[in-house]
Amino acid sequence: MTANTNACNTNASPAGSAAGTNPAGATARSTAALLRWLGAGAMALSALVYMLQGIDQVDLQLRNWVYLILMGLLCGGGVLSRLVMDDAKSARLLFALAAALVPVQFSQLGGMIFELLPPQLSPASAASGDISLRSTLVTAAATLALALPVAYAGFSVLTRQQAKTLSLLFILVNAALLFPARTALPGMAILIGLSAALLALEQNLFAARPAFRTLEGRAVRAMFALPFIIALTRAGFHIDTLTGYCALGGISGAMMILCSRYWLGNNPLRALAQLSGTAVVLASWAAYSVNILAWHQNVYQLTAAALPVSALLLAVGSQSLVLGRFYRLLACVTAAFTCYLLLNGEATVIAAVVSLLLAGALLVCGIRFRLREPTLTGALLALVSALSLAVFAVSDISTSNWIILAGLGLVFVLAASAIERFGRRLASMARDSWGEVNSWR
Repeated sequence: MTANTNACNTNASPAGSAAGTNPAGATARSTAALLRWLGAGAMALSALVYMLQGIDQVDLQLRNWVYLILMGLLCGGGVLSRLVMDDAKSARLLFALAAALVPVQFSQLGGMIFELLPPQLSPASAASGDISLRSTLVTAAATLALALPVAYAGFSVLTRQQAKTLSLLFILVNAALLFPARTALPGMAILIGLSAALLALEQNLFAARPAFRTLEGRAVRAMFALPFIIALTRAGFHIDTLTGYCALGGISGAMMILCSRYWLGNNPLRALAQLSGTAVVLASWAAYSVNILAWHQNVYQLTAAALPVSALLLAVGSQSLVLGRFYRLLACVTAAFTCYLLLNGEATVIAAVVSLLLAGALLVCGIRFRLREPTLTGALLALVSALSLAVFAVSDISTSNWIILAGLGLVFVLAASAIERFGRRLASMARDSWGEVNSWR
């Protein structure tokens, strides 16, 4: 009995010892994870302050090399963490942070190129005489020489199989930050190009592979979004016209709507992102159409301003999983109000034709994408527009009342004959069509 008791105590001792060490190990792991998050957050905040303010405590020439040096130190720290400390998590984080600093360095190099422009093209160049062509070329050579291996190291620890392709694409996307364009059409063209590149990558590369839906894959996607975010923020500090602000609002709102599909999936936050993006786009378009285009002086201008609103609401409604019907109803209300202004406010044959075309477009869109509200609203508006057009046409005919009554009588008799011949078939087709349309979303 004593031997069994001793054996039981001996067997229980390691388990008790392991249990006693588990809290300490868990605390160490939690502390290490917290320190990693704090380090990554401090690095991100440093990059943000650097791009917005610069580093005032160091010499201007040294400032151009700060993040190149930091990229090298982070890669060296990753090697140290992996080989000496045997800490794979910290090593991955350090390599990923080094790759994430590539857009920051490209933005700094783009700022140097911008300051080399003549004063009439770049007001910053007149106040900055310390940037020379030689220093810019040296910094550019060092940036290009270091950026590719750093990007490859970062993507190797995040997505090993796609590291080479992602590194080349990452450098190409960041190269857009080198163009010395901030305002007017060239700056907007760069933003639109970065938007198109980001959406193309999301649709054709990231969304097609499950590896990019993991935590590491989302980190890669966030790194590819950095050049667009940097360019958008940078443009906001240089644009000083209402047109520019409206363009920035439209681009940023459209990206919120489109990227929420890839980034948030079925998350409830997707509806909030779509709603916010739609509000930003509509506010930007309203400010631009009223204050810049002055499209509020007649009914036809209001119609031209309302068309993009209805199209946007229908497009968002086709993507929204929660508020789809709400967006479609708003689109239909906008189209109905526009037709009302055309038929009642303008009250001409041309206005009736325009209203009929608008209603027909809404009807075709509803049938094409199998949407119930646009189909029914478009059909009703088309009927009202056609009747209004017929009334306008008849009112322009100068003839005796008895001739009009005779014509109406002939139409009614022919209609009765058509109903006798095709009434049952038409009624059956109407019931089937209504049932099908009513089953649409």
